[in-house]
Amino acid sequence: MHFLIDDRNSKFSAAFDDVFRSEGINVIHTPIRAPQANAYAERFVRTIRAECLDWLLILGRRPVSILLCEQRVQFALALADRVNAMSTRGEITFRGSRDEFMATQT
Repeated sequence: MHFLIDDRNSKFSAAFDDVFRSEGINVIHTPIRAPQANAYAERFVRTIRAECLDWLLILGRRPVSILLCEQRVQFALALADRVNAMSTRGEITFRGSRDEFMATQT
């Protein structure tokens, strides 16, 4: 584990963060008064659970890394498709193509 995202909940004290820092884990705090920041993290966890962990038995760190990488690519593809659909309807302007976007994701 490289980092821990902390949503500034009062039940986790500074000592809690110190335990992770002592193991070399970077503790990242979500912005103050930004409830949407926590929502993105929780949505990611819920998606990983529903689409992957509920259906697979994963043994080892390498398969988890491969799974998360593949999930990130699938998310990026879906996001690119949504952005392209919105740009064709004139809701937003988007520079570049889906292929250019995906080239940055590998």
